[in-house]
Amino acid sequence: MSTFPALDGVHHHKYPVTDLARSLAWWERVFGARRQPEWDHRTPEGVLFAYLLRVPGLADPVELRLAPGSAAALAGFDPLTLAVADEAAVRAWARHFDALEVANSGVLRGITGWLVATADPDGVPIRLYSRASHEWDPEGADLGSSWTAPLPRDVPAR
Repeated sequence: MSTFPALDGVHHHKYPVTDLARSLAWWERVFGARRQPEWDHRTPEGVLFAYLLRVPGLADPVELRLAPGSAAALAGFDPLTLAVADEAAVRAWARHFDALEVANSGVLRGITGWLVATADPDGVPIRLYSRASHEWDPEGADLGSSWTAPLPRDVPAR
């Protein structure tokens, strides 16, 4: 039996972006994020290349990293799903997105719970999924939604 060194959670979440100011404004407006200017990342020459944010409900900071090529490559793929309590919370987030006129999936039935998805300014989806679940239900899940379907580039060849 092997043992592994201990992990101690997640340190931070990193999102590649094409425009730091635009992405910061979006995260502030949509998720109530607050920039932590003391954590700004700069090159040795003083060029700003990342903001770190505190987001209500997340224990770990979110880093917005200026990385246009990576942002373009990640567009359409959802690297992280955020947790919310239950179906009512998913519905509240969908209403919040609608009130802000932020494009979103509306409430979808997942395989084990409910979700709503949106996308950041670079087209990187962010899903909010309920911790409360319903029975395992792949047949009843909204897998055909453009918000949950695999990207054509990621479908395995037959």
